[in-house]
Amino acid sequence: MARKFLSAVVASLLLAGCGLRIDASSEEAVKKSIPAVVEHAPTEIKAAVDAAGKRYLSVYFGDGDKPSSAPEWFVVDHMDAVEFVRYVNHFLGTAPPAPKDDPTPPDSFVTAQFLASLKLNKELLERARDKAHTNGLYTVDQFEWGTPKVTMPDPNEHIGSNPIMFRISFTNHTGFDVFHPQYRVLIKFPGIDYPVYDEVLTAPSETPIAPEVPTTVELVCCTSSDNERLHNDLVNAPQGTIYEYALVGLGDYGKKNALDDTQFPQTAYDQLRRIDACIDDVEKQGAAWTPETAHESCDQRDDLLAVKKPHEVIKHHTI
Repeated sequence: MARKFLSAVVASLLLAGCGLRIDASSEEAVKKSIPAVVEHAPTEIKAAVDAAGKRYLSVYFGDGDKPSSAPEWFVVDHMDAVEFVRYVNHFLGTAPPAPKDDPTPPDSFVTAQFLASLKLNKELLERARDKAHTNGLYTVDQFEWGTPKVTMPDPNEHIGSNPIMFRISFTNHTGFDVFHPQYRVLIKFPGIDYPVYDEVLTAPSETPIAPEVPTTVELVCCTSSDNERLHNDLVNAPQGTIYEYALVGLGDYGKKNALDDTQFPQTAYDQLRRIDACIDDVEKQGAAWTPETAHESCDQRDDLLAVKKPHEVIKHHTI
């Protein structure tokens, strides 16, 4: 899967490099060519190219703030989409946040409606969890696991015996033995909108994980003989690299995969916890609650009240 994904990424970058290039021979030309480059950018990087184009046009031809170290506008001439994104991210950065509007006064009717919607969604998520249990499946809230530790190989290890490892503290609260936890692992480099690694890894140990006994789950990513380029990229991952993980499967004595990943996946569990925290915040603040005074768990801009596809929102840490 990782090889297929990397092949797709390479193909996308080649397409970007061989596609349209920016014409900065004049101000009029650059204003016309940037939207064209955005339009023809590969899907995987289109959002990044679009954001870079808007930032560039705002800085050089709008009211955006121009960093003192920024080169002249015409240096982007003949850049392809990937080069352009790197240029903007390096020299221009992102736009500063917009000034906040005046605080919204408390509105008891709006607050009551919002609280009712939270409780409705909480009930729907709990029903989904109950349905999974009725179907004889475990759900992610029955397992406790901490932030995985990334272990890079000893540089003196031989090729093929130098895997990158992920070690995860794991506790099983189901009351039954389980086997082979599976995690979806995504690795994202700063400044790149798509993951450089996206793979489901299975713990190879045949030892059953007994209930209520903390253990360490080990996942093997790759060795230099599996994929030398990927291995080198991950070993030399830049500052700010994000590692994301989602528990997506495990087995027991009766099923190869006994973990529900449709009714109540990890994304749903994360949303339920945020909804619980938001309900608690609204009820504590009472009549004084407003969107501006709300706890961060009440931010609905992403996925608070809508269950996304399984495993899209997952635990992460940055190195």
